[in-house]
Amino acid sequence: MALQINAYARHASVVKYTGSETIVQIPKLYQGKPVTEILEDAFSGSQAEAVVLPDTLREIGDRAFFNCRKLRYIGYEQFRNVSDRKIPDSPMIPSVSVMPSRLGMVGSAAFKGSALKEVVFRADYVLLAKSAFESCASLKLVSFPDCTGLTLGKRVFMNSSLEILSAPKAISVTVPEHAFSGCVKLAVIDMKIDAVGTKSFYNCRNLQKLNIPNKLRHIGHEAFEGCSRLQLPDQAAEKYTPLFTPEPEDDVFDCFTDLFLDLKDSSEADTDGFEDE
Repeated sequence: MALQINAYARHASVVKYTGSETIVQIPKLYQGKPVTEILEDAFSGSQAEAVVLPDTLREIGDRAFFNCRKLRYIGYEQFRNVSDRKIPDSPMIPSVSVMPSRLGMVGSAAFKGSALKEVVFRADYVLLAKSAFESCASLKLVSFPDCTGLTLGKRVFMNSSLEILSAPKAISVTVPEHAFSGCVKLAVIDMKIDAVGTKSFYNCRNLQKLNIPNKLRHIGHEAFEGCSRLQLPDQAAEKYTPLFTPEPEDDVFDCFTDLFLDLKDSSEADTDGFEDE
């Protein structure tokens, strides 16, 4: 079997994909257990162009889709003909990768180097670990329309082609070091920011506006270096002087990881409510 899945007491995990299919569909149930996670390196380096996720999925592990340079769709929507071996440019293929509503945790370098273009996260709480979308040369949009708790890891979008990031309901987001560094096409960030790390927006030369308060909790060294089109409020100029203090993102990231795992454990009972379609 090209898709190796392990079943445990209350859930199942995707361990490894070794096939050559361009379209891969992950089942909702395996041996009667809901498939809730894709483990680290499961698809790393594969030739898959599209992966259909079950709506039971909660977590994507470290490097799960690392260096999947042909991967341009991943989401919970079904294809009209999953048996197709090629992905035509037709309405049957969703144009946007929409993640399952339970998926809230994406591991380090999970999609680094992939060909994803537009990604929507539907969960209320989302954690994107370090380098999750680093060096994604086709990435244009990442959206969190209903997310209130958003945590970003270091280098999360570094050197990607990201143009728009939208998280309008997220509360007090910390932007860690190098998070958007080298995103030369980045033009719009719609989220409330309360702290920025070292070189977090380094060389974002097309960025014009940020949703920032009059006083940021922390500003890292060269946080806005090279942002030639960004206009910061004149009355707050002194407040934007780089502060040489320890970066806050590690503590924040670790705290949110603990919170996410607590929420995951407390909601594990919900797993029993999954039913086969």
